[in-house]
Amino acid sequence: MHRLKLPPTFWDDYYTGRGLPPEPCECKVVKATRTYVIVELDDEALADLKDDAGYYCDPNGPDAPYLGGIKTSARATLKAIIRQT
Repeated sequence: MHRLKLPPTFWDDYYTGRGLPPEPCECKVVKATRTYVIVELDDEALADLKDDAGYYCDPNGPDAPYLGGIKTSARATLKAIIRQT
Protein backbone atom coordinates (compact mmCIF):
# COMPACT_ATOMS: atom_id res chain seq x y z
CA MET A 1 0.00 0.00 0.00
CA HIS A 2 1.11 3.53 -0.78
CA ARG A 3 0.20 6.46 1.45
CA LEU A 4 0.11 9.75 -0.47
CA LYS A 5 -0.77 13.35 0.28
CA LEU A 6 -2.63 14.73 -2.75
CA PRO A 7 -4.51 17.86 -3.82
CA PRO A 8 -8.22 17.41 -3.13
CA THR A 9 -9.75 18.76 -6.36
CA PHE A 10 -8.56 16.03 -8.73
CA TRP A 11 -8.99 13.33 -6.09
CA ASP A 12 -12.60 14.37 -5.47
CA ASP A 13 -13.36 14.32 -9.19
CA TYR A 14 -11.54 11.03 -9.70
CA TYR A 15 -12.80 9.12 -6.68
CA THR A 16 -16.14 10.67 -5.78
CA GLY A 17 -17.27 12.27 -9.03
CA ARG A 18 -16.53 9.35 -11.34
CA GLY A 19 -16.50 6.43 -8.92
CA LEU A 20 -12.93 5.40 -9.70
CA PRO A 21 -10.72 3.44 -9.35
CA PRO A 22 -12.26 0.35 -10.89
CA GLU A 23 -12.78 -2.74 -8.76
CA PRO A 24 -10.92 -4.67 -7.37
CA CYS A 25 -8.47 -1.81 -6.62
CA GLU A 26 -8.13 -0.84 -3.01
CA CYS A 27 -8.01 2.75 -1.86
CA LYS A 28 -8.96 4.48 1.34
CA VAL A 29 -9.09 8.11 2.42
CA VAL A 30 -7.14 8.42 5.65
CA LYS A 31 -7.62 12.16 6.17
CA ALA A 32 -9.22 14.95 4.17
CA THR A 33 -8.98 18.69 4.64
CA ARG A 34 -9.74 21.64 2.43
CA THR A 35 -6.14 21.76 1.15
CA TYR A 36 -5.13 18.10 0.87
CA VAL A 37 -6.26 14.50 1.13
CA ILE A 38 -4.18 11.61 2.45
CA VAL A 39 -5.02 8.33 0.76
CA GLU A 40 -3.82 4.74 0.90
CA LEU A 41 -3.71 3.01 -2.48
CA ASP A 42 -2.64 -0.41 -3.66
CA ASP A 43 -0.38 -0.71 -6.72
CA GLU A 44 -3.31 -1.07 -9.13
CA ALA A 45 -5.17 1.95 -7.79
CA LEU A 46 -1.98 4.04 -7.84
CA ALA A 47 -1.30 3.10 -11.46
CA ASP A 48 -4.89 3.96 -12.41
CA LEU A 49 -4.76 7.33 -10.62
CA LYS A 50 -1.40 8.16 -12.23
CA ASP A 51 -2.68 7.23 -15.71
CA ASP A 52 -5.85 9.27 -15.24
CA ALA A 53 -3.94 12.33 -14.00
CA GLY A 54 -1.56 11.96 -16.95
CA TYR A 55 -4.51 11.87 -19.34
CA TYR A 56 -5.81 15.18 -17.98
CA CYS A 57 -2.30 16.69 -18.24
CA ASP A 58 -1.84 15.60 -21.85
CA PRO A 59 -2.27 18.44 -24.38
CA ASN A 60 -4.39 16.01 -26.44
CA GLY A 61 -6.50 15.08 -23.39
CA PRO A 62 -9.89 16.53 -22.55
CA ASP A 63 -10.29 20.20 -23.38
CA ALA A 64 -13.22 22.20 -22.10
CA PRO A 65 -13.34 25.56 -20.33
CA TYR A 66 -14.90 24.05 -17.20
CA LEU A 67 -11.99 21.60 -16.79
CA GLY A 68 -9.38 24.25 -15.96
CA GLY A 69 -9.33 23.55 -12.23
CA ILE A 70 -9.38 19.78 -12.71
CA LYS A 71 -6.49 19.94 -15.17
CA THR A 72 -4.44 22.14 -12.83
CA SER A 73 -5.10 19.76 -9.94
CA ALA A 74 -4.27 16.76 -12.17
CA ARG A 75 -0.83 18.29 -12.85
CA ALA A 76 -0.30 18.83 -9.11
CA THR A 77 -1.50 15.27 -8.42
CA LEU A 78 0.92 13.79 -10.96
CA LYS A 79 3.80 15.79 -9.45
CA ALA A 80 2.83 14.64 -5.95
CA ILE A 81 2.70 11.00 -7.05
CA ILE A 82 6.11 11.22 -8.70
CA ARG A 83 7.63 13.02 -5.71
CA GLN A 84 6.21 10.59 -3.13
CA THR A 85 6.79 7.26 -4.90
